[in-house]
Amino acid sequence: MDSGVGTFPQPQRRFAHIDIDVVDPLPTSQGHCNLFTVIDRTTRWLEAIPMETETLPLCISALLSEWVARFECKNRPTTTISSDNIKLFVGVLLISGYNKIPAETQYWSNDEDLGLQIVKNTMFRSIFQEMKSILHFCDNNEAENNKNDGGFKVRKLIAAAQKSFVKFDIFEEHLAVDEMIVKYYGHNALKQFIRGKAIQFWALYDDCYNLDLYCGKSSSEDKHADLLLGSKVILNILDVVKEPQSYSVFFDNLFAGYE
Repeated sequence: MDSGVGTFPQPQRRFAHIDIDVVDPLPTSQGHCNLFTVIDRTTRWLEAIPMETETLPLCISALLSEWVARFECKNRPTTTISSDNIKLFVGVLLISGYNKIPAETQYWSNDEDLGLQIVKNTMFRSIFQEMKSILHFCDNNEAENNKNDGGFKVRKLIAAAQKSFVKFDIFEEHLAVDEMIVKYYGHNALKQFIRGKAIQFWALYDDCYNLDLYCGKSSSEDKHADLLLGSKVILNILDVVKEPQSYSVFFDNLFAGYE
């Protein structure tokens, strides 16, 4: 039977469509005289797996052990995410903020001294990790217009938090400005070379009323750009306070200067 020459549309997702074949006979090498070949039609990635004989069970075994085991996860269906999933995801994050254990995956551990039942009942670990890997807070089409903003990727999240913090006004008379350190030792453009420290936030609190992410040297658009860092941080973080003269503001020597 001859199906003739045809045109097949190229798949858009890698590893979604593969072509398999057996090349034989070949000169025997270490008992193998056949090659089971698998080609991904999107990327043209080729795998050649040696086989002793050309049989269906061996072909299936080669496909499962050498191709599916390594590449199937790259083409797994995307989890459908609803607003309820997002709420559950945020709930797990909040719990992990105050219930500390050595590793994130251990919240789903079966060990009595590690696993947290409320997290296990909330969502599967695989779904949580997938959601975490695709979590996005910005429109990348706007990146070119915000290339001077080192915190662009989370700027909308920070803005939403800032708005929520002062939703019901500021009721404390005594306020403090301080820095907070986010433990992160991977590669990230936000990191500044401050030995032994990671990513920095500025915050205004008795309760938290404002926060901002330290992204290094500010742009010329900053209305306090001509001031030293300490003074600039204090004035920018107090922007949410309508009548600063009605409050007592406390801060440490990091923010002190002749200004």
